[in-house]
Amino acid sequence: MQTRFNKLTYFKYLKENFGFKDLEAEKSFLCRPVKKPRNF
Repeated sequence: MQTRFNKLTYFKYLKENFGFKDLEAEKSFLCRPVKKPRNF
């Protein structure tokens, strides 16, 4: 659950500060699976 929250927070940061090319790019970013770090 925490990983999804982090991804949404990062998405908001990217969108507000840099923007995405288009709506499809936003959807693609959000639909990509979240990978868990290997070293934990």
